[in-house]
Amino acid sequence: MLYSLTILAAFVTSLAFTIYLLPRIIKMAYKKKLFDLSDERKIHKSPIPRLGGLVFVPSMIVTISLLFGFGTMFLGNYMITSFSLPKVSLTMCAFFIIYIVGVADDLVGVGYKRKFLTQFFCATLIAFSGIRINSFQGFLGLGMLPTAIGVILTICLIVFIINAINLIDGIDGLSSGLGLISLVELSLCFAYIHRPAYVLMAVVCIGTILPFYYFNTRGSIEKKSKVFMGDCGSLSLGLILAFLAVRLARFYPNDSIRIHNCLLVAASTVMLPCLDALRVMAVRIVHGKNPFKADKQHLHHLLLSLGCSHAKARYFMFALSIALFLLTMGLSWMGVNINLVFIADVILWLSVMAVIYYKIRNHK
Repeated sequence: MLYSLTILAAFVTSLAFTIYLLPRIIKMAYKKKLFDLSDERKIHKSPIPRLGGLVFVPSMIVTISLLFGFGTMFLGNYMITSFSLPKVSLTMCAFFIIYIVGVADDLVGVGYKRKFLTQFFCATLIAFSGIRINSFQGFLGLGMLPTAIGVILTICLIVFIINAINLIDGIDGLSSGLGLISLVELSLCFAYIHRPAYVLMAVVCIGTILPFYYFNTRGSIEKKSKVFMGDCGSLSLGLILAFLAVRLARFYPNDSIRIHNCLLVAASTVMLPCLDALRVMAVRIVHGKNPFKADKQHLHHLLLSLGCSHAKARYFMFALSIALFLLTMGLSWMGVNINLVFIADVILWLSVMAVIYYKIRNHK
């Protein structure tokens, strides 16, 4: 009962904080004309503020600090036994650094090299805090990993996930909606393995992002209520999802309660944006283009080219993301080998993409 009330308090607090702060940020952005201007590769035509992500990290930090502070004073430390001082300090430092760089990018612009170095540095902080991949759990025939390999792999994965979330932020509500789905999945997984501190973090993020999703998808340019999350939001959201996914993927062989194939289950929570990013880079390379040069090859662009509305494209991708998670979780729950589960995920993804490309050819 106490645990449920704490989780509810976390959700309500972060929700209330964001609902209070976000409209004021939107009003300021319109007043100061801090817009995301349209160009040849962007879908929107009118200038729209891009500072919605400004509220993400402050809302999380304030809510978590309040709950952990009052919870420790009055209820003991049952919610924070999973955290150590290095883990908390290095992780919070990483969140603040990527948040500040994101804000700077939205306001004055930051070069891609500096953003990449920032992502790399933040990923390194998290890996050195102890949140890192330590086992492949039989994937590709590999088991426990040496610490150095685990650190390098974790850094690369975190940077990749951050960029995958950033790249898929192409239509209203897509990145935030996929983020919400991932956070719900992660919170359920952490609840199952009895990690209340991480459930709390995921729920706080849900309460923070939900109001933004509303203003992003339901807001009106005429009423000056529409907003984008900007790089500040997408980079912060990407780091949050990467942090939680890597923590869920960490293998503890002595735990009495654990998720079978937890490495792949954790990956499935962010699998859609990651697979889409890999596909887009592969297509660019095949056509002799720079794999990092922006274009309109992402899945949502393909769906829009078929005549789908923003809402239909968004909901289709939501459904596909959930399907990948449920397929992975279901097969893992049945005890299927991790390599076979991965093959099933890839088959589902390739089948969907084959149908989409077939329809595009016929549509043309």
